[in-house]
Amino acid sequence: MSSTLGVLPMIALLIAPAVASGQAEGWRWFAGCSSSTTMTLTVQLDTAVLHTSSFPICRMASGASSPLREITFTISPWRAITWTGYRSDSGEVTLAGRPLEVRIWQAGADAIGPILGVVILGRDSVFMNTVHIATVDRAATTELADGLIVTTSPKKSP
Repeated sequence: MSSTLGVLPMIALLIAPAVASGQAEGWRWFAGCSSSTTMTLTVQLDTAVLHTSSFPICRMASGASSPLREITFTISPWRAITWTGYRSDSGEVTLAGRPLEVRIWQAGADAIGPILGVVILGRDSVFMNTVHIATVDRAATTELADGLIVTTSPKKSP
């Protein structure tokens, strides 16, 4: 049996969205509440915005469930990206123009904001799998690779 086949279930486990029911009390995205708070998610490479979207967030009690959602989009960076710290400390490079799939889901709920899972996939590889901790009182930023940044910003409607 190939050793690669043993790794595939582990990769699937790492990138599968977490079930949003039974989580601790905290902030959830796309939850069914009357909150007037939304969160804007921006992904940028260097100074160029590659993706932006907004979603409602609200504070929910422990044990409450919220719908499972995933934001998925494809980017084709105009320059090479070096990935370090996930699969390689020395760096793995994806070439300019290579399509990369980005998946973002709610991985957890916390008192300061939703915890978002972020995975970057190529056709045959997972280049990054991490979390981004959003905060409801200020912008939060996570650098996925040199120059590739995820930012969330809260916005309270009047």
